Amino acid sequence: MARQNNDQGPPVDPFNQMMFFGPPTGPPPQQQSQDQQPNQTQDIKAMMSSFMDDNGNLDMNKLMDGADQVFKMVDKTKPMIKQLSPLLNMFKKQ
Repeated sequence: MARQNNDQGPPVDPFNQMMFFGPPTGPPPQQQSQDQQPNQTQDIKAMMSSFMDDNGNLDMNKLMDGADQVFKMVDKTKPMIKQLSPLLNMFKKQ
């Protein structure tokens, strides 16, 4: 059940009241039209540009360094994820 706050603003749902102590602040989110959404190929090109050399060729050293960083991050977070797994399983059961 939603209720009005004191300044007659938008209704405050119980989740926002409990978690954030009041209504959300700022303007409401707006849907983007298809024209405003970035093109997927442009996103891929922008991501791949960080793995290119000055001539526009794929730089394998940069690519392997990026993959190495990902694997190191996974190795560092693995113990934390193992410790959180019982908690996540508890929520999953409910």
